[in-house]
Amino acid sequence: KFLTVMDVSYRKYPELLLQAYFEEFRHDPDVLLIFKGYTGGADESSVTYVKDLIKQYKEKAQSKAEVLFLSGFLSDHLFAPLHRSAHVFVNTSRGEGWSLPVLQSMACGVPCIMPKHSSHLDFGYDTIYTKTKFTKQNCLWVDVKEVEITDRKFLTDDSRFIGHSWWEPQLDSLKKQMRWAYEHQSELKTIGQQAHQDVQEFSWKHTARKIVGQCAKFAHGHEVIV
Repeated sequence: KFLTVMDVSYRKYPELLLQAYFEEFRHDPDVLLIFKGYTGGADESSVTYVKDLIKQYKEKAQSKAEVLFLSGFLSDHLFAPLHRSAHVFVNTSRGEGWSLPVLQSMACGVPCIMPKHSSHLDFGYDTIYTKTKFTKQNCLWVDVKEVEITDRKFLTDDSRFIGHSWWEPQLDSLKKQMRWAYEHQSELKTIGQQAHQDVQEFSWKHTARKIVGQCAKFAHGHEVIV
């Protein structure tokens, strides 16, 4: 079971995820993509748009793979069970400021397939051995290519991005990681356990302590540990 949670927008790149999933698992009957998506709202037009998008890519790939589409919004207490219901979370965005759904999945012990760019680099790790440090793998990276943002509609809607670049996740790399996750579910559990451990520093409690400490540092000239 693959899971994604996203605002179905140009930046989040849902088309790439749907193409990769339907093409890679065209003939696999025992896979499911849980697609929690919306388009900035939860009205009927939003639901219809996402349904049509999913149908379009399934028909194009002539795929038998299934999608469970969850529309609308969920209460906070339902998000942890949603994340834990999946074997792996998938993110296909072209750029992230923070990527909260990824962190939420990692906090639940669910490993993530995600593009190797922007905020993901702050909490995603490869297995690295050095003389002074040993870092264990906590995610599955998707290769990216830096490109200039040129989509006219996107730039018209948000002119702040004019002259900027972002990262295009690569289709073949995404397919490869999704296939690896499908075939190595026991290894996924180990990666998920490491992810859970690594993101504890981003918990609300830990973050609040750091903020209070920094505020006290500037207010009194020294940092306070709380």
